[in-house]
Amino acid sequence: MAKQSRVSLKRKKELDRPDSVISTLSLVMNYIVEKKVLLSGVFCVFIVLTIVLSGYNYYSTKSENTAFELLEKAMFKYNSAVKDKVADNFESYPEKELINIIENHSRTNGAKYARMALADIYHQLGSYDKAINLYNESLKDFKGKPVYRNIVLNCLGYSYEGKKDYKTAVTYFEKITSGSDRVMKGEAFFNLGRIYSLIGDDKKSREFFEKVLSDYKESLYIEMVKEKMSG
Repeated sequence: MAKQSRVSLKRKKELDRPDSVISTLSLVMNYIVEKKVLLSGVFCVFIVLTIVLSGYNYYSTKSENTAFELLEKAMFKYNSAVKDKVADNFESYPEKELINIIENHSRTNGAKYARMALADIYHQLGSYDKAINLYNESLKDFKGKPVYRNIVLNCLGYSYEGKKDYKTAVTYFEKITSGSDRVMKGEAFFNLGRIYSLIGDDKKSREFFEKVLSDYKESLYIEMVKEKMSG
């Protein structure tokens, strides 16, 4: 019994790699800046899961650790598919693995993050209604956690945009901008600027872009905003 405990502790320490997480996040952020892409789809939930998986050793129960170990394996497949650019069908993604976590470990925190990841997969493949249903469940999962809530609201906005339901997309981005937490606010204002530009309301679009320039100078999208404003 003591031997199993020592092995478990060793395994937990090996999985706690904050430096590698910071490095991964830096790569993601640099990609966004360099390629000028939105923090949607593959990146929508990736950052949250990267952080969570780095510290899942803090959970002490067997069921939680099992769920997070399965989630770690599923996300490895997820990231490999994206990296190798073969993520254009459900077989490339860990859909079945994530459903297994959600259904068989439903009371764990791991299941909550698996649900977010599965929603992200459906978003990637254009199954926006499925993604929206799961993201709405995630809102319930993370009630009272404003950081996660804003990330999920952001994902919902992107999914409705994917459906070309711009009016509803606006409502989700506005929920972020009207909230008290600053996380994702700069991006939400940027997205509102984009959406209003898409629907032809250039005046409102410009107002939101100016908001990013004045209040969110640290935004990843600041250069994109400058280009749009000068165009």
